Amino acid sequence: MRRANPMIYDDDFKARFYFDFKPALEARLRYKLRDHAAIEDIISESFRRVFEALDKDEIRNLGAFTRKVCDYVLSEYLRKRQRAVEWPENFDPPDRGSGIEQLIQNQELVTMLLAAMKILSPRQRELIREVYAGERNRKELAKERGLTVSGLNVKLFMALKKLRTEFFRLL
Repeated sequence: MRRANPMIYDDDFKARFYFDFKPALEARLRYKLRDHAAIEDIISESFRRVFEALDKDEIRNLGAFTRKVCDYVLSEYLRKRQRAVEWPENFDPPDRGSGIEQLIQNQELVTMLLAAMKILSPRQRELIREVYAGERNRKELAKERGLTVSGLNVKLFMALKKLRTEFFRLL
């Protein structure tokens, strides 16, 4: 059964709340992001979700709820951005065909990847091999290395970033 909302949120209230609370969200996001357009997008999406929820649910603390929604939208944005790989303009991915040409192209890519890995420190190479080739559990690896899982993820992210940069330089 739908809960009755004890407060009526009309358009005037929503507009006042938006203009009063927007600077606080901007300051919060500027701490984590430098891209002004991304900050505006995150704020817009956050308020859209908050105003949609206002019509459906009873919200006890609107400010805290808005900050939590904004944090969630930010985490979604960061996850999407982290997954996106920026390919150089001149990069031409290999054809997905089969046969000897594909094997040769794959072998060339493996050779370039191994050459790019030489720029990494021995610990970075070992970490990448253990996570991806050895399929080791990150929690166990972090414990062995005396790190937290998030600390291990940071080290892995930095190693992969360095590897990506060198790999694309070799292309």
